[in-house]
Amino acid sequence: MPDFKDSQFDYLFSAVADKYPAIGQNTDSTQFQFSGSPMAANWKTGNDINAYNIANSVSADTNGFYTPNPGSLFNAYSDMILSISPSIDGSTDPTYLKTLKLFTDASTNYQTALDNAIIAWTSYKQQNMNPKTGLPVETQAEWLADELGGLQYQTAIDDANKVKTATGNNLALLVQSLNAALASDQKKLVDPANTSNYKKADGSLTVLPTITLNGDLGTDVTNWDSYPATQYDLDVTLTKDSTVTTPWKTVYTTNVEQHCFSTSVDTSISSTRLIQDSNYKLRVMCKGLKAYNVTFGNWYSPSFVDPTTAQFSPAAGVTSETFFSATNGSLHMIPSQIWVMYQPTIELTISTDTFKETVQGTLNSSIDWVDILSFRFDCTAGASMAEVGETTTTITFNSPVLQGPQIFGVTSLKEIL
Repeated sequence: MPDFKDSQFDYLFSAVADKYPAIGQNTDSTQFQFSGSPMAANWKTGNDINAYNIANSVSADTNGFYTPNPGSLFNAYSDMILSISPSIDGSTDPTYLKTLKLFTDASTNYQTALDNAIIAWTSYKQQNMNPKTGLPVETQAEWLADELGGLQYQTAIDDANKVKTATGNNLALLVQSLNAALASDQKKLVDPANTSNYKKADGSLTVLPTITLNGDLGTDVTNWDSYPATQYDLDVTLTKDSTVTTPWKTVYTTNVEQHCFSTSVDTSISSTRLIQDSNYKLRVMCKGLKAYNVTFGNWYSPSFVDPTTAQFSPAAGVTSETFFSATNGSLHMIPSQIWVMYQPTIELTISTDTFKETVQGTLNSSIDWVDILSFRFDCTAGASMAEVGETTTTITFNSPVLQGPQIFGVTSLKEIL
């Protein structure tokens, strides 16, 4: 009986791909990243501001785990297209250089406002986390609309964006005399026809560049809730006999040990020992699992998002690495599908002797939660979660009763030098 030579994420990805082939297609040009930590899928339709915020995020890392960089996609794309050189002569035109500098400064100020909001939001999440779900008390949109929370950061973002939009529009108008085709695509960034209404946390509407998560998650959750108790969209079992038939490809080698098993308290549990147990079996069940495609309005032209052809004005102060570097490129990963799971349950079966030596003490302690494969489960039931047999023991980890849908992972197009 062979040993698991890869991580449990490799085997889970392969098992999911057996039922949902789309998750593993075109892995040379796309990359699937597991959610690196619990992340709420807190929208109902693609017109919700939370859906917009998720779709408008480029992953900060190119390893195997998704870390969203909020607000980054449209901002980075507009920076890129407005930095493209209109012509050789245009690159040295004094008026063009002056207008480009105004736009570059405005773009820097807008990025600073975004960065400040991200820092403050990260601090808020750390201090206001629901330990049972691993999610913040307020969503990001709610926090940004809260006068006692992040409203000041949202105001700064909005003010900086107005200046950036105005200077970008002026730049596009000037480029029209130098390169009409490029100017036409640049002007699409501010064309009202390429915007949509999005519902904010307080119910009001805001107009933003069209970035849509297709599908109706609210209706899907209602359908999932109607399933019989034993019906799951995903029900896979990983054992010693499992094989990886669809590789989980990442740009960089990823250390996944810390993601496989962690708890609310310091423990000495070794996930390696659990996996190598002769009776090891991990059954992963999700009441709901579905991918939601990300689409963009006509402001987006994929032909420009190409590290092999992009030509930038020297005065812009950017290069292809600015946008397409694997380590810190702002457009190195373009989201194409957001994978959502609902109400996961995990059954871990191991030898009873191994259970008593590794897990039993933890379940009998004051443990509040456990993360397995980036899923968070409430463990306040303690020892009652385990069905102890003479030879094997099965521990059942259930989602918190009121836990909503979560992001399982994200598929992105790789645009990397």
